[in-house]
Amino acid sequence: MLNLEYVVSAIGMAGPINNAFMKNEYYKSDIVPALCEVVDILKDSVHESSTNTDPSVAVLFNAYTEKKFPGHLHDYQNFHMDKVYADSGGLQMVTTGKAVTDEIKDVIYGVQSYADYAMCFDDIPLESVALVRTRNERSNVGNKVFNQDRFDETAIATGLNIKRQVEYFQEHGATTKVIIIVQGNTAEDMVHWYRKVEEQLTPAHFDNIGGIAVADTCMGNKELETIEMLTAAHEIAKFCNSSSKKQLHLLGVGSLPRMAPVLYLQKAGFLSDYEKISYDSSSHTVCFNYGLMKLNGTCKSLGTYRNFKLEQVMRDIYNTFKPAFEKYGSYDWMMNEVFFAEDETWTFSKTVQRAVESKDKDKIVTAALIGFAYSMYQVKNFIQCLDTVAGGEFIGARGEMNIAAIQQLRNVKTMEDMTKWMNMFKGYVSSARIARKEQSFGLEKFFG
Repeated sequence: MLNLEYVVSAIGMAGPINNAFMKNEYYKSDIVPALCEVVDILKDSVHESSTNTDPSVAVLFNAYTEKKFPGHLHDYQNFHMDKVYADSGGLQMVTTGKAVTDEIKDVIYGVQSYADYAMCFDDIPLESVALVRTRNERSNVGNKVFNQDRFDETAIATGLNIKRQVEYFQEHGATTKVIIIVQGNTAEDMVHWYRKVEEQLTPAHFDNIGGIAVADTCMGNKELETIEMLTAAHEIAKFCNSSSKKQLHLLGVGSLPRMAPVLYLQKAGFLSDYEKISYDSSSHTVCFNYGLMKLNGTCKSLGTYRNFKLEQVMRDIYNTFKPAFEKYGSYDWMMNEVFFAEDETWTFSKTVQRAVESKDKDKIVTAALIGFAYSMYQVKNFIQCLDTVAGGEFIGARGEMNIAAIQQLRNVKTMEDMTKWMNMFKGYVSSARIARKEQSFGLEKFFG
């Protein structure tokens, strides 16, 4: 069975890691065990229900924007997650105009040394064509252009970053494994990028390499782009150092339609060189902040005020994690005394404030549980949906031809099969490609 790891972004997990909770007298005695129990229930549930995958759950924090997170994770016993990942925060530095110096990188490596896996600093050959940045900046492909002229330069710079990152970990006795981020605007770009990166490293460096991450940052963010990223991974596996095949990570890919190609190609054997496949997403852990719920591939608003739809979802969340909740109160008590304000609105920050001000242990622990369980409920649903998809059923509305074309990936075992698939089906698959400047050097084309 496929070893499939959901790397849960810590961005939306800031609720339980809240000064109001961490300074509370019930913090270590009750809050920490309660949240860890939620993760234990989640893991037991997905293991019991999965027949096509062997799921695990990890947590990802940003070593730049969440520098204190390792200490919090230690206090929270890593939430009982299976592994800990650390992003570099390089993208956040660049987008906020922060200079990424060697000194700052070393500080970040020190923070990352807490984690099992650390993402590298990748120098990205993109140019922005927009003057104003939006909240969905990362997913907006229309405001960027891929600069081919900087491709070799940035690939080499990334390789040198990885070299220093590995040496830092080795010098400080850290067991952290670096994940090599692979960029490119096409599959052949990605293969070329990886070659340039590996040229900067010696066999000794690969002692601290834990796999590769194919990124959509320079490519685009629909199914066709995902398939090209996986094609690159297939080709890289033919020649890369064996350490790079320990894990294939899908960077920022957290939708069912985009994960379907991963599952089908792995089941077909196209990705069988990789020991584990992992993916990360922030979508499920930020939904609470926006009053949204993402289930079965769709995202819906639950409204601002008390309503039947919201009550149904919250009852299911309570029942899913009932062993953790019921120690502190019933469902009706939770909704009436903790969840809703007097005007029957629901806002997590106000829920926390009211609970802490009450000095009531049951309300305080329940307030911590609500936001966390809300996120983990969606994570559980997503993992179970992926297991269903891995069994052959497509979940996610993209159109009948799109679904039929992607399902044909179950027959793609070799590069020759992939070439045939591209010739027959790529026109039917959703695509959102980042624009490309004129290329300055020739690369062998996989698809003609």
